[in-house]
Amino acid sequence: SWEHALGAKRGLRFSASRTRDFDVPRTDRMNAGFGQTNPSDDEHFFTLQDRERYQLTYTDTEAGFTDGMQVRASLRRYDEKRRIRARNSTTRRLEQDVTDTLGLGADWTKALGDTHLLTWGFDADYDEVDSTRDNVNINTGVVTAAGGTFQPDSKYLSSGLFVRDEISAFEAFDLTAGLRYAFVDYSFKDFTTGVKDEGDASALTGSLQVARNVAEGARVTGTIAQAFRAPNLAELAKSGTFAGGTELANPDLDPETALYEEIALDLVRPTWNAAFGVYHNAIDNAAARRLISDPTPGVPGDEVYQRANGGELEYYGIEASCKRK
Repeated sequence: SWEHALGAKRGLRFSASRTRDFDVPRTDRMNAGFGQTNPSDDEHFFTLQDRERYQLTYTDTEAGFTDGMQVRASLRRYDEKRRIRARNSTTRRLEQDVTDTLGLGADWTKALGDTHLLTWGFDADYDEVDSTRDNVNINTGVVTAAGGTFQPDSKYLSSGLFVRDEISAFEAFDLTAGLRYAFVDYSFKDFTTGVKDEGDASALTGSLQVARNVAEGARVTGTIAQAFRAPNLAELAKSGTFAGGTELANPDLDPETALYEEIALDLVRPTWNAAFGVYHNAIDNAAARRLISDPTPGVPGDEVYQRANGGELEYYGIEASCKRK
Protein backbone atom coordinates (compact mmCIF):
# COMPACT_ATOMS: atom_id res chain seq x y z
CA SER A 1 0.00 0.00 0.00
CA TRP A 2 1.02 3.62 -0.58
CA GLU A 3 -0.37 6.74 1.10
CA HIS A 4 0.08 10.38 0.21
CA ALA A 5 -1.19 13.48 2.03
CA LEU A 6 -2.84 16.03 -0.27
CA GLY A 7 -2.93 18.60 2.50
CA ALA A 8 -4.00 18.73 6.13
CA LYS A 9 -7.52 17.42 5.41
CA ARG A 10 -7.11 15.24 2.34
CA GLY A 11 -5.33 12.02 1.55
CA LEU A 12 -4.87 9.43 -1.18
CA ARG A 13 -4.15 5.75 -0.69
CA PHE A 14 -3.40 3.00 -3.20
CA SER A 15 -3.38 -0.63 -2.16
CA ALA A 16 -2.66 -3.80 -4.12
CA SER A 17 -2.51 -7.48 -3.28
CA ARG A 18 -2.16 -10.77 -5.10
CA THR A 19 -2.66 -14.35 -3.95
CA ARG A 20 -1.84 -17.40 -6.08
CA ASP A 21 -2.56 -21.02 -5.16
CA PHE A 22 -1.59 -24.02 -7.26
CA ASP A 23 -2.92 -27.60 -7.53
CA VAL A 24 -5.42 -27.39 -4.65
CA PRO A 25 -7.36 -30.70 -4.47
CA ARG A 26 -11.15 -30.85 -4.23
CA THR A 27 -11.21 -33.37 -1.37
CA ASP A 28 -14.99 -33.84 -1.24
CA ARG A 29 -14.96 -35.10 -4.84
CA MET A 30 -11.94 -37.39 -4.55
CA ASN A 31 -12.69 -39.06 -1.21
CA ALA A 32 -15.55 -41.21 0.05
CA GLY A 33 -17.65 -39.95 2.94
CA PHE A 34 -19.04 -36.71 1.48
CA GLY A 35 -22.44 -38.18 0.62
CA GLN A 36 -20.79 -40.76 -1.64
CA THR A 37 -19.66 -44.36 -1.10
CA ASN A 38 -16.90 -44.02 -3.71
CA PRO A 39 -14.96 -40.96 -4.92
CA SER A 40 -16.91 -39.11 -7.60
CA ASP A 41 -13.77 -37.99 -9.46
CA ASP A 42 -10.38 -39.52 -10.20
CA GLU A 43 -9.00 -36.01 -10.74
CA HIS A 44 -10.33 -32.73 -9.39
CA PHE A 45 -7.74 -30.01 -8.86
CA PHE A 46 -7.85 -26.22 -8.83
CA THR A 47 -4.64 -25.97 -10.83
CA LEU A 48 -4.67 -22.18 -10.41
CA GLN A 49 -6.48 -19.77 -8.08
CA ASP A 50 -5.13 -16.29 -8.85
CA ARG A 51 -6.64 -13.29 -7.03
CA GLU A 52 -5.62 -9.70 -7.84
CA ARG A 53 -7.01 -6.67 -5.98
CA TYR A 54 -6.28 -2.97 -6.55
CA GLN A 55 -7.98 -0.03 -4.84
CA LEU A 56 -7.59 3.74 -4.91
CA THR A 57 -9.12 5.63 -1.96
CA TYR A 58 -9.58 9.39 -1.63
CA THR A 59 -10.42 10.79 1.83
CA ASP A 60 -11.47 14.36 2.63
CA THR A 61 -12.38 15.35 6.20
CA GLU A 62 -13.61 18.79 5.12
CA ALA A 63 -15.63 18.20 1.98
CA GLY A 64 -17.94 21.12 1.30
CA PHE A 65 -20.92 21.23 3.66
CA THR A 66 -20.18 17.72 5.00
CA ASP A 67 -17.86 16.65 7.82
CA GLY A 68 -16.06 14.10 5.70
CA MET A 69 -16.16 11.93 2.62
CA GLN A 70 -14.44 8.90 1.17
CA VAL A 71 -14.43 7.70 -2.45
CA ARG A 72 -13.17 4.23 -3.45
CA ALA A 73 -12.44 2.82 -6.90
CA SER A 74 -11.34 -0.77 -7.26
CA LEU A 75 -10.31 -3.34 -9.84
CA ARG A 76 -10.37 -7.06 -9.01
CA ARG A 77 -9.58 -10.14 -11.07
CA TYR A 78 -10.03 -13.80 -10.19
CA ASP A 79 -8.57 -16.43 -12.52
CA GLU A 80 -9.48 -20.04 -11.69
CA LYS A 81 -8.32 -23.10 -13.64
CA ARG A 82 -9.52 -26.64 -12.94
CA ARG A 83 -8.49 -30.13 -14.05
CA ILE A 84 -11.34 -32.61 -13.63
CA ARG A 85 -11.85 -36.25 -14.62
CA ALA A 86 -14.84 -38.19 -13.36
CA ARG A 87 -14.34 -41.63 -11.84
CA ASN A 88 -13.35 -44.22 -14.50
CA SER A 89 -13.78 -41.61 -17.26
CA THR A 90 -11.39 -41.17 -20.19
CA THR A 91 -12.28 -37.46 -20.56
CA ARG A 92 -10.23 -34.85 -18.72
CA ARG A 93 -11.92 -31.44 -18.46
CA LEU A 94 -9.69 -28.37 -18.50
CA GLU A 95 -11.86 -25.51 -17.28
CA GLN A 96 -11.12 -21.83 -16.73
CA ASP A 97 -13.21 -18.96 -15.34
CA VAL A 98 -11.89 -15.38 -15.35
CA THR A 99 -13.92 -12.78 -13.43
CA ASP A 100 -13.12 -9.07 -13.81
CA THR A 101 -14.80 -6.68 -11.37
CA LEU A 102 -14.95 -2.89 -11.39
CA GLY A 103 -16.05 -1.26 -8.16
CA LEU A 104 -16.98 2.28 -7.16
CA GLY A 105 -18.26 3.51 -3.82
CA ALA A 106 -18.51 6.67 -1.78
CA ASP A 107 -19.90 7.82 1.54
CA TRP A 108 -20.35 11.13 3.35
CA THR A 109 -20.94 12.05 6.99
CA LYS A 110 -22.61 15.10 8.51
CA ALA A 111 -23.39 15.98 12.13
CA LEU A 112 -26.73 17.77 12.57
CA GLY A 113 -26.30 19.47 15.90
CA ASP A 114 -25.41 17.30 18.86
CA THR A 115 -28.14 14.68 18.35
CA HIS A 116 -27.86 13.38 14.77
CA LEU A 117 -25.00 11.90 12.76
CA LEU A 118 -25.95 11.23 9.16
CA THR A 119 -24.04 8.86 6.88
CA TRP A 120 -25.07 8.34 3.25
CA GLY A 121 -23.54 7.03 0.07
CA PHE A 122 -23.59 4.49 -2.74
CA ASP A 123 -21.76 1.39 -3.93
CA ALA A 124 -21.60 -0.46 -7.25
CA ASP A 125 -19.76 -3.54 -8.54
CA TYR A 126 -19.78 -4.68 -12.16
CA ASP A 127 -18.67 -8.23 -13.01
CA GLU A 128 -17.78 -9.80 -16.35
CA VAL A 129 -17.06 -13.53 -16.52
CA ASP A 130 -15.22 -15.35 -19.31
CA SER A 131 -15.66 -19.11 -19.02
CA THR A 132 -14.00 -21.76 -21.25
CA ARG A 133 -13.57 -25.53 -21.30
CA ASP A 134 -11.59 -28.11 -23.29
CA ASN A 135 -12.24 -31.85 -23.15
CA VAL A 136 -9.12 -34.01 -23.54
CA ASN A 137 -9.28 -37.74 -24.33
CA ILE A 138 -6.54 -39.18 -22.10
CA ASN A 139 -6.04 -42.16 -24.44
CA THR A 140 -5.79 -40.32 -27.75
CA GLY A 141 -4.86 -36.80 -26.66
CA VAL A 142 -7.62 -35.33 -28.85
CA VAL A 143 -8.85 -31.95 -27.57
CA THR A 144 -12.46 -30.84 -28.09
CA ALA A 145 -13.81 -27.41 -27.14
CA ALA A 146 -16.94 -27.34 -24.96
CA GLY A 147 -19.07 -24.83 -23.11
CA GLY A 148 -17.69 -23.34 -19.89
CA THR A 149 -19.33 -23.52 -16.50
CA PHE A 150 -20.78 -20.01 -16.84
CA GLN A 151 -23.06 -19.05 -19.71
CA PRO A 152 -21.35 -16.94 -22.42
CA ASP A 153 -21.15 -13.14 -21.99
CA SER A 154 -22.11 -13.32 -18.31
CA LYS A 155 -22.41 -9.83 -16.79
CA TYR A 156 -23.68 -8.72 -13.38
CA LEU A 157 -24.21 -5.28 -11.82
CA SER A 158 -24.86 -4.95 -8.09
CA SER A 159 -25.50 -1.45 -6.72
CA GLY A 160 -27.14 0.41 -3.89
CA LEU A 161 -27.90 3.74 -2.22
CA PHE A 162 -28.00 4.02 1.58
CA VAL A 163 -28.57 6.46 4.42
CA ARG A 164 -28.11 6.01 8.19
CA ASP A 165 -29.00 8.32 11.07
CA GLU A 166 -27.47 7.84 14.52
CA ILE A 167 -29.84 9.62 16.92
CA SER A 168 -29.10 10.59 20.52
CA ALA A 169 -32.05 12.96 21.04
CA PHE A 170 -34.08 10.68 23.32
CA GLU A 171 -31.92 10.94 26.45
CA ALA A 172 -31.71 7.38 27.79
CA PHE A 173 -32.11 5.78 24.36
CA ASP A 174 -29.71 5.71 21.41
CA LEU A 175 -31.34 5.01 18.03
CA THR A 176 -29.80 4.05 14.71
CA ALA A 177 -32.11 4.01 11.69
CA GLY A 178 -31.15 3.08 8.15
CA LEU A 179 -32.54 2.70 4.63
CA ARG A 180 -31.01 1.03 1.59
CA TYR A 181 -32.19 0.82 -2.00
CA ALA A 182 -30.54 -2.07 -3.85
CA PHE A 183 -30.58 -2.65 -7.61
CA VAL A 184 -29.20 -5.63 -9.53
CA ASP A 185 -28.97 -6.10 -13.29
CA TYR A 186 -27.64 -9.17 -15.13
CA SER A 187 -27.40 -10.72 -18.58
CA PHE A 188 -25.88 -13.75 -20.35
CA LYS A 189 -26.43 -15.89 -23.45
CA ASP A 190 -28.01 -19.32 -23.42
CA PHE A 191 -25.49 -22.13 -24.06
CA THR A 192 -27.55 -23.88 -26.71
CA THR A 193 -29.64 -21.19 -28.40
CA GLY A 194 -27.39 -18.14 -28.03
CA VAL A 195 -30.43 -16.10 -27.03
CA LYS A 196 -29.66 -13.32 -24.55
CA ASP A 197 -31.22 -13.80 -21.12
CA GLU A 198 -31.42 -10.72 -18.92
CA GLY A 199 -33.18 -9.48 -15.85
CA ASP A 200 -33.07 -7.13 -12.88
CA ALA A 201 -34.27 -6.88 -9.31
CA SER A 202 -34.57 -4.12 -6.73
CA ALA A 203 -35.79 -3.52 -3.20
CA LEU A 204 -35.99 -0.88 -0.47
CA THR A 205 -35.08 -2.20 2.97
CA GLY A 206 -34.83 -0.62 6.41
CA SER A 207 -33.37 -1.25 9.84
CA LEU A 208 -33.82 0.11 13.35
CA GLN A 209 -31.61 -0.38 16.41
CA VAL A 210 -32.45 0.87 19.90
CA ALA A 211 -29.95 0.76 22.79
CA ARG A 212 -30.15 1.78 26.44
CA ASN A 213 -27.97 1.56 29.53
CA VAL A 214 -30.04 -0.36 32.12
CA ALA A 215 -27.44 -0.23 34.91
CA GLU A 216 -23.84 0.80 35.37
CA GLY A 217 -21.81 -1.20 32.88
CA ALA A 218 -24.89 -2.96 31.44
CA ARG A 219 -26.40 -2.08 28.06
CA VAL A 220 -29.32 -3.67 26.20
CA THR A 221 -29.65 -3.39 22.41
CA GLY A 222 -32.62 -4.41 20.25
CA THR A 223 -32.41 -4.66 16.47
CA ILE A 224 -34.92 -5.29 13.69
CA ALA A 225 -33.76 -5.25 10.07
CA GLN A 226 -34.96 -6.19 6.62
CA ALA A 227 -32.64 -7.73 4.03
CA PHE A 228 -32.68 -8.41 0.31
CA ARG A 229 -30.44 -10.72 -1.73
CA ALA A 230 -30.80 -11.05 -5.46
CA PRO A 231 -29.61 -14.36 -6.97
CA ASN A 232 -25.95 -14.11 -7.93
CA LEU A 233 -24.36 -15.02 -11.24
CA ALA A 234 -23.24 -18.44 -9.98
CA GLU A 235 -26.88 -19.33 -9.23
CA LEU A 236 -28.29 -17.83 -12.43
CA ALA A 237 -25.72 -18.80 -15.05
CA LYS A 238 -23.28 -21.40 -13.67
CA SER A 239 -23.57 -25.18 -13.73
CA GLY A 240 -21.03 -27.15 -11.72
CA THR A 241 -20.31 -29.96 -9.28
CA PHE A 242 -20.63 -30.20 -5.51
CA ALA A 243 -20.24 -33.04 -3.02
CA GLY A 244 -23.68 -34.49 -3.75
CA GLY A 245 -23.55 -34.42 -7.55
CA THR A 246 -24.15 -31.81 -10.26
CA GLU A 247 -25.95 -28.50 -9.79
CA LEU A 248 -27.59 -26.70 -12.72
CA ALA A 249 -28.17 -22.97 -13.01
CA ASN A 250 -31.65 -21.44 -13.02
CA PRO A 251 -32.09 -18.06 -14.79
CA ASP A 252 -35.59 -17.71 -13.33
CA LEU A 253 -34.65 -17.57 -9.64
CA ASP A 254 -36.40 -14.98 -7.49
CA PRO A 255 -34.63 -12.77 -4.90
CA GLU A 256 -34.52 -13.72 -1.24
CA THR A 257 -35.94 -11.40 1.41
CA ALA A 258 -35.39 -11.59 5.15
CA LEU A 259 -36.54 -10.14 8.46
CA TYR A 260 -34.03 -10.24 11.32
CA GLU A 261 -34.61 -9.59 15.04
CA GLU A 262 -32.03 -9.56 17.82
CA ILE A 263 -31.76 -8.57 21.46
CA ALA A 264 -28.36 -8.35 23.14
CA LEU A 265 -26.90 -7.58 26.55
CA ASP A 266 -23.39 -6.16 27.00
CA LEU A 267 -21.67 -6.14 30.41
CA VAL A 268 -18.53 -4.14 31.19
CA ARG A 269 -16.72 -4.77 34.47
CA PRO A 270 -13.31 -3.66 35.77
CA THR A 271 -11.69 -7.04 35.10
CA TRP A 272 -13.91 -8.59 32.39
CA ASN A 273 -16.39 -7.94 29.58
CA ALA A 274 -19.26 -10.18 28.49
CA ALA A 275 -21.95 -10.23 25.81
CA PHE A 276 -25.06 -12.33 25.34
CA GLY A 277 -27.55 -12.25 22.47
CA VAL A 278 -30.46 -14.14 20.95
CA TYR A 279 -31.65 -13.73 17.37
CA HIS A 280 -34.16 -14.93 14.79
CA ASN A 281 -33.84 -14.63 11.01
CA ALA A 282 -36.68 -15.55 8.63
CA ILE A 283 -35.74 -15.82 4.94
CA ASP A 284 -38.42 -16.01 2.25
CA ASN A 285 -37.78 -17.49 -1.22
CA ALA A 286 -34.61 -19.14 0.11
CA ALA A 287 -32.32 -20.47 -2.64
CA ALA A 288 -32.15 -24.28 -2.52
CA ARG A 289 -31.73 -27.35 -4.76
CA ARG A 290 -34.40 -29.47 -6.47
CA LEU A 291 -33.55 -33.05 -7.49
CA ILE A 292 -34.31 -33.52 -11.18
CA SER A 293 -32.37 -36.73 -12.00
CA ASP A 294 -30.96 -39.74 -10.13
CA PRO A 295 -29.15 -41.93 -12.69
CA THR A 296 -28.22 -44.63 -10.17
CA PRO A 297 -30.78 -44.80 -7.34
CA GLY A 298 -29.22 -45.80 -4.05
CA VAL A 299 -25.72 -44.76 -5.15
CA PRO A 300 -25.01 -41.19 -3.95
CA GLY A 301 -22.86 -38.68 -5.79
CA ASP A 302 -24.28 -38.77 -9.34
CA GLU A 303 -27.56 -36.94 -8.72
CA VAL A 304 -28.47 -33.89 -10.80
CA TYR A 305 -30.06 -30.91 -9.06
CA GLN A 306 -31.29 -27.52 -10.21
CA ARG A 307 -31.20 -24.38 -8.15
CA ALA A 308 -34.68 -23.32 -7.07
CA ASN A 309 -36.49 -21.13 -4.56
CA GLY A 310 -37.31 -23.40 -1.66
CA GLY A 311 -39.83 -21.51 0.46
CA GLU A 312 -39.10 -20.12 3.92
CA LEU A 313 -35.97 -20.73 5.97
CA GLU A 314 -35.71 -19.79 9.66
CA TYR A 315 -32.66 -19.45 11.90
CA TYR A 316 -32.73 -19.24 15.68
CA GLY A 317 -29.52 -18.56 17.53
CA ILE A 318 -27.84 -17.76 20.84
CA GLU A 319 -24.39 -16.23 21.14
CA ALA A 320 -22.32 -15.55 24.24
CA SER A 321 -18.79 -14.37 24.90
CA CYS A 322 -16.63 -13.39 27.87
CA LYS A 323 -13.22 -11.71 27.89
CA ARG A 324 -10.90 -11.00 30.79
CA LYS A 325 -9.01 -7.73 30.70
